[in-house]
Amino acid sequence: MWLSHIAVARLQKRLARVFARHPDYWDCEQLAVVPLAAENGAELAHWTFKGLETAGRYIPELQIKTILRNGKAGILILRDGEGDAPLERWPASFAKEKELPCIVAEGGPLSGSNLALSSLSPADWEILKKVTIFLATRLENARAGDLPPGIDNRRLMRGLAEFALALKNWPALMRFKQVEISPVTNIPHYSALSIKLKGVDIGGESFDQLSFRLASVDTEPGLFGQNPRLEFPESCRGVLKTWFAETSDDRGPRLELRFAKPNAFDVNVWRRLNAHDQSLVAGLLSIMPVQLAALEQTADASPGRPAGDWQEVSTWMTRTLAGYVNPRRQVRVA
Repeated sequence: MWLSHIAVARLQKRLARVFARHPDYWDCEQLAVVPLAAENGAELAHWTFKGLETAGRYIPELQIKTILRNGKAGILILRDGEGDAPLERWPASFAKEKELPCIVAEGGPLSGSNLALSSLSPADWEILKKVTIFLATRLENARAGDLPPGIDNRRLMRGLAEFALALKNWPALMRFKQVEISPVTNIPHYSALSIKLKGVDIGGESFDQLSFRLASVDTEPGLFGQNPRLEFPESCRGVLKTWFAETSDDRGPRLELRFAKPNAFDVNVWRRLNAHDQSLVAGLLSIMPVQLAALEQTADASPGRPAGDWQEVSTWMTRTLAGYVNPRRQVRVA
């Protein structure tokens, strides 16, 4: 019997109290698996979880595929219809995909299919980790006849165990439940994106909301992104422990971290932030491509600059900040 969205929401609130006391709680009413035909040398199996309770959530039905190629395993999360289900938020970079490729690839955490892993919300990330561990354990304890023919439980178990370890050691990126982005276009020589993140987690620290702007002040026509900056209004005081009113005007007091091409940024402001806030700002910048992917999906309906322009600016800002934090790279400071 299927539950309504309201019933599921109520159940999740009750479960949240249970998970707070028992974080490793796991329950699944029914689990079924069907082997699939091999594709390009990869062994596939389709798994269906019904009535899944874990990581603070209740999911009526979760369908995934396990993939095993050359001893390396991964998971494809299958989309339920056109919305975000079964995830809290289907990553915008994969908005047109029906299967989310949670597969470890070569390169950084935003390269290739790694982007899918790094784009999951905090709760969805926990569910992926718990599902992976559950399947590896289930396969390890499987007896003869427990699985249908065509599934090599030992090889798949070893692949999933290695995959689980990779997830455990994944970089502690900033994750968020929801993102809202709106362009700001009514100020001369000033372009900005007003960004609101909800349900944020970074390094095990959580907060309900973070609102800020990614902006650029450009006086020369045709030269966008010469003087970009991050702007944190006073509402960020509870998140940034060393927030201070670096500037103030008719938009109110705010902390601004300014950059300037070719390779400068305001190191004096940076040094006034404590280590906690520096890590948060760096984490915010590093995961900016995940945030801006949401803008790309609404670009046709939104005024302002193309999302790709903002992606280039944020990438340069991240590289410039990293050049200062990493002493092996030379960066001029403003």
